[in-house]
Amino acid sequence: MTRPTLHDVARQAGVSTTTASDALSGRGRVSERTKDRVRTAAEQLGFVPSSTAQHLRRARVGAIGLYLPELTTSMNYYTQVTSGCLRRVHEAGYDLTLLAPATADRSQGNPRVDGIVMIDPVAGDATIEQLARARLPIVTGERSRRLDLEPAGVVRVDHERVITTVLDHLAAQGARRPVLLAPADGSDWAASLRRGHTRWCTAAGIEPTIATVAFAAGPDEITALVREILRGTPEVDAIVSAPDAAALGVAGAAAELGRTIGEDLLVASCVDSPAMELASPRITAVDLHPLEFGRACADLLVDLLEERAPRGEERVRDFDLVVRASTGG
Repeated sequence: MTRPTLHDVARQAGVSTTTASDALSGRGRVSERTKDRVRTAAEQLGFVPSSTAQHLRRARVGAIGLYLPELTTSMNYYTQVTSGCLRRVHEAGYDLTLLAPATADRSQGNPRVDGIVMIDPVAGDATIEQLARARLPIVTGERSRRLDLEPAGVVRVDHERVITTVLDHLAAQGARRPVLLAPADGSDWAASLRRGHTRWCTAAGIEPTIATVAFAAGPDEITALVREILRGTPEVDAIVSAPDAAALGVAGAAAELGRTIGEDLLVASCVDSPAMELASPRITAVDLHPLEFGRACADLLVDLLEERAPRGEERVRDFDLVVRASTGG
């Protein structure tokens, strides 16, 4: 028979897990009436809190940290992820603390949080090394390629399947020579897209072509890169951009070279955003459901803190391909 958990007690009493914890431990602002209801539920279920859980609750700060890659805070995807994370954290009774990158003259130090959600951890980020040394539970949004980071849990999207889905769609639309624009493989997201593109092209008998683009490259840089690709390999008939901003830079180069997006040059993005819908023509993109993704990351960390999930759990999220005019849709 499965031993009842704090979550079971909270559900039977009709309160949050945090409220149930505070009621049983005598901490927090909980009315006597609520305490009685929670205690009654615990007795009925035969709930016995573990010594480990009691220790964790006594030492709890009441906050969860969120760390994002540098140069991403203004990007729509990460704004949505942050919003989803914030909503779930507040529902669980925690505060959300945004963790700033360490600098040469200021160490990150040990943050006063109970655990950390870390989105798209990138190799070479000194802040991640410092946060890992804090020995707090860490949930990563996407896998980490760092050997010094062993997360307590992972929430991810299968990005090899993402790129395969995009390339299958382009092939069905008649494309025979796709090119991928992607950052270097410091993140698992970029590495997975590169790996998936190479496998798909190899299986199709096509020479894989991948051009490296900076994660936050500007329009001029993207236009110059695409101009070089199209002039050097005029048979290219499809461009897949990993970051959504890079997809917008394709239009300028295509117009210069007399190519028509959606007709003799298909364009798709591996990340959707409002800009893809507003572009002319509208750009086919992958909806990674960032709001739900951020919520799922926070949810896993809360489950770990409340002992409702085993350490090392991995949760895979789905995605949708939104077909628009840039691929003939």
